Order: sequence, then structure tokens, then C-alpha cells
Amino acid sequence: MKTTSHESLLNRTLKKVEVEEWRLRERLLRQALRGSARARALLRQRYRIRTWIFRGQVVV
Repeated sequence: MKTTSHESLLNRTLKKVEVEEWRLRERLLRQALRGSARARALLRQRYRIRTWIFRGQVVV
């Protein structure tokens, strides 16, 4: 299946957004691990998940 340049560009953009999202999530999780209440609140609002397991540690 051949993708048009527009489609591949769109896919690349989506990929980039996903990567950015992951980077943000990683940063928030690291901050939450350090005990940042604000980071924890942001994680909760953004992903609506109460507990996270990050690199073997539980972030509440």
C-alpha cells in the first residue's frame, strides 16, 4: 500500500506529537517521583489515572 506524501507527512506529525506527549509524561512522572504535588495533579488531570507505575516505582 503506497502512502501519499501528504499521508506520510501526517503520520510523521502524529508520531512527533506522540513523542512529545511521551516526553512530557516522562518529565511529569519524574517530577511526581521527586514529590512535586503540582506534577501529580497535572498527571491526574491530564490522564485521569490515580496511580502510575514508573520505572518500578509507584507514583500516586
